[in-house]
Amino acid sequence: MNIEKYAKYHPKSKPGVLLSETIHQIAGLLENSKILDIGSAEGSTIQWLESLFPDKYYFFGVDLSKTRIEKAISKKINKAEFRVGDAGNLPIEDASMNYVVTSQVIEHVADDEQMLKEIDRILVPGCGFQIDTVYKKWWAWYFYRSPGGWALDPTHLREYTDIDSFLSKFPKTLKVETVVLYNCYRSFNIIPFLWFLPDWLRILVPGYYTLFVLGRKL
Repeated sequence: MNIEKYAKYHPKSKPGVLLSETIHQIAGLLENSKILDIGSAEGSTIQWLESLFPDKYYFFGVDLSKTRIEKAISKKINKAEFRVGDAGNLPIEDASMNYVVTSQVIEHVADDEQMLKEIDRILVPGCGFQIDTVYKKWWAWYFYRSPGGWALDPTHLREYTDIDSFLSKFPKTLKVETVVLYNCYRSFNIIPFLWFLPDWLRILVPGYYTLFVLGRKL
């Protein structure tokens, strides 16, 4: 799939979902701490975080799409820097970030274990992370086709079906502290002939969940 074409026709205007525990942890960071959003898209999550903590932190966003990064830069978010880069080879220095968030990204990357190793590499010891991704029951079905079969999104390379198996991919120095599942909802307007419906009009997708994993670098 052409990344830039997909970015053009599927902009991400909403910030990722951050748990209250995550917000609490970020709020407790020292002034001028560095926060990284992997798969930052057009910068909506960073823009929202900056509005919560104005002028308190430095923000960094990395996305594979040049189109999305250019849009993020155009927002001129205070104390924010955006870079084109791969989640498996982040353009970020070792042990330089004080918090990492990444929302609905790891299911898209070619090597999920390598992405987790990169998160481990760039985090300062003792600092935290939130990763969320798609989790589904074995019987769950959605109408898109992806390389792995029927999927919630046609760009998913995988959708996790076993939480323990997913957690086993984490490096030993990334300590998992919280695992939470929330029901998954999708807007009706993703269906082409219902494009005119408002984004808030959503339906529960049976068998699909958002899996949140929080922890810290040892």
